[in-house]
Amino acid sequence: MNKSVKSLRYYLRFFWFKLFGSADYDRLQNTIISTRLEVAEDLNLKDETRAKVEEILLRAESELSFLNYDGSWRNVNMAKRLLALNYTASRRKDVIIAFQEEASKKLSGWRQAAVSKILKEDSSAEELEYSMGIMDDHFANLVLKSKLKLHQVTFMLLVLFLQLSCIFLFKDALFLLNAENESAMLPAGFTFAMVIPVMLFGSIGSTFNGIISVAKADMRMPDQKANYRYNMIRVILGAITGLILYLFICAGILDVIRVDANNFERILIYAFIAGFSEDYLLELIGKARAKG
Repeated sequence: MNKSVKSLRYYLRFFWFKLFGSADYDRLQNTIISTRLEVAEDLNLKDETRAKVEEILLRAESELSFLNYDGSWRNVNMAKRLLALNYTASRRKDVIIAFQEEASKKLSGWRQAAVSKILKEDSSAEELEYSMGIMDDHFANLVLKSKLKLHQVTFMLLVLFLQLSCIFLFKDALFLLNAENESAMLPAGFTFAMVIPVMLFGSIGSTFNGIISVAKADMRMPDQKANYRYNMIRVILGAITGLILYLFICAGILDVIRVDANNFERILIYAFIAGFSEDYLLELIGKARAKG
């Protein structure tokens, strides 16, 4: 079973690789080559260190052959940190200067503050290696967050697809027939036949808003997971919001639209907006209260 899953993942990666190009592959392969050149040019490296770095780079190439970029990058970064522990004092000073510039551009928050405090021009090899580990952890965290966001958005898009499918599968029940068909005409006032349509469109609105919210979210992973759960709950809340809006319109509390056969599409649009933004419904209710 595990072999089948791994094979499927490999073929999916291969398809993605062929479809969207090989920029990441080429960049990683060039990094492995440049690391090997760095090892070859450093005459002060011990044979034991050379052998260990080569072993790690071989693992990186093996991961790359399966298009596992994350695993390959982890091994490449490990090799670079091992090299950092064996730099000469002059070489280490040059690397520290370049690394400080890179950290100031790519890091932020506590990681940037930590590196700036730890790393000085006369820092030890261990301090340089630890700072490089902080940088690697930053990028590994970005990859995990991107993967999590991709999975979340993909699932919500699937939910949206299912919701939209319901419109076409049950268009007769949702009154999406030709207006000439009198059986599809919406009667004035409240009708139970409108409950499912307004709830469905309210749910679609909340799902659409949730996709945007998850895609634009820039937060820590625990907060990102919590935000995703909240947006999934909103899918249900949007259906309820759309129904409440419809009930308020039928009761005459909200005079934004008149309920009759000619306004069927507009009611669904209002239900979508209410699901997309709960604040819209609260704003309408506030205006109704102000009017008394």
